[in-house]
Amino acid sequence: MIVYNPISGRFQKEKLVDRVGKRLNELGWEAEVFASKNPQHITSLAEKASEEEYTAFFVAGGDGSIGLAAKGLIHSKTALGVLPAGTSNVWSREFDLAGLTWQHLNALEIAAEKQISGHVQAVDVGMLNGQAFMLWAGVGLDAEVVRQMESNRDDVRQFSILKYAQTVLKNIQSWEGIDLEIKIDDQKIEGRYIFAVVSNIRKYAGGLSEISPAACLDDGLMDLWLFDGNSPADSFRSLVLLLSNRHKNSKNVKRLPFSSLDIVSDSPLYF
Repeated sequence: MIVYNPISGRFQKEKLVDRVGKRLNELGWEAEVFASKNPQHITSLAEKASEEEYTAFFVAGGDGSIGLAAKGLIHSKTALGVLPAGTSNVWSREFDLAGLTWQHLNALEIAAEKQISGHVQAVDVGMLNGQAFMLWAGVGLDAEVVRQMESNRDDVRQFSILKYAQTVLKNIQSWEGIDLEIKIDDQKIEGRYIFAVVSNIRKYAGGLSEISPAACLDDGLMDLWLFDGNSPADSFRSLVLLLSNRHKNSKNVKRLPFSSLDIVSDSPLYF
């Protein structure tokens, strides 16, 4: 089953995804193509593929679509395939799958061919309040930035990188961190943080940073990264450390591998 998200990325994907289906048919697969009606529809189609024991479920979209598909495939025998047609495609870049661009309009076909000739590998999936994620989950500054961007989805599609940078700079001038109580496996931690990020993969911030170089997708663990701070100056410092990949050696940043995590705050938390 091939499902595409009509609103992710910058391309009208219907014809491009149909080409993938035809190519898979030529290679001996029976391929069906569906357009998702809403985010929940991606998950329900993945559940259908799992229940009916499809060999593979390909999702054409961005990193958000991948998480929605994963939720419907957890613990199933149906493999998740990715056709990188979103804005950043960070998950696909972890596996050297080139994203869809005007210069590479056949990127989805190439990605599909690479994956059907590969092998199936079980990987870790994060669950946050019932929502699956394959890449990261975060609270604090980055979550607030994404929340504001999501409120104007069409604008994000057209000016993703510029809009992201503008939103970060606007928020960083007043962000003073959030108080968090954290229970991580058998430890308890309290503090004020600019942001906290759980990472399952190496790359972050649209692929601009390598937040977790030692990340392993099938070790049963994820990394919690805590960026200390309580002022706009600390917010700016955290951003510089992250984008320059110097956060790993900073006394103001902690890395804590874990398998189970609870985060509590007195103030509302976006994630």
